[in-house]
Amino acid sequence: MRRATVEDLPQLRDLWRRENLPWQDLEKLFKDFQVVQTASGQLIAAQGLQVAGTEGWVFCEAFGQPGLADTLRLKLWERLRIVAQNHGLVRVWTQSSAPFWPMNGFSAASPEQLQKKPAGFTGGDQPWWVLQLRDEGVTSINLDKEFALFQEAQKEDTARLYRQARIAKAVALVVGLLLFTAIIVLAFRFQAAAARRSTPVQQR
Repeated sequence: MRRATVEDLPQLRDLWRRENLPWQDLEKLFKDFQVVQTASGQLIAAQGLQVAGTEGWVFCEAFGQPGLADTLRLKLWERLRIVAQNHGLVRVWTQSSAPFWPMNGFSAASPEQLQKKPAGFTGGDQPWWVLQLRDEGVTSINLDKEFALFQEAQKEDTARLYRQARIAKAVALVVGLLLFTAIIVLAFRFQAAAARRSTPVQQR
C-alpha cells in the first residue's frame, strides 16, 4: 500500500472505468488516492481521501478483484486512518454503501453533523456516513498549544542567534585587538632593529 503517483494513472483509469467512476475528473485528484499494488506491479485497489481543514472524505474506491474487496478495503482504511491522524482530522465522511463502514464505527450523519460537512465534499444523492475521530475542542486546544510552543521555540532560536552573534562579535573584537597589538609590537621591534643597524659602531 502506498500513495498513488503519476505513473499509476494508466492503471488507475482502468480501475475507475470498471467502477463507472468519472475517471476524467479523478485523474486530476490522483494524489488523494492510496493504492494496493501486487508484487508484479499491478494495482488491484484504490481509495481516495480528500482533506478539507480538519475534515476528510473517503471517496471513489475501486477494486480490481471484487472478491477481495472487503479485505482490501480494510487494509486501505487502516492506512487512511494513519493519514487522517497525520492531518489532525476531526471527522471522516463517506457515501459508500458498503456494510464495512457502519461495522467500523461510521454512523448515519445527523442534520447537525451535516452542517459541518465542507461544501467541497459534493458527492451524490446517497446518504452520508461519518466517523468522529476526535473532539473538536481538544483539537483546537492542541493546535493552540502547538502554535504557542512553536512561537516559544522561535523566540528561543532568535535569542540564541543573538547571543551567538554577540559572542562572535566579542571574539572578533578581541582577536582584532590582539592582532593590532602584535602588529604594533612587531613594528616597534622592527624600527628598533633598523635603528641599531643604522648606528655606526664606535671604535676604541
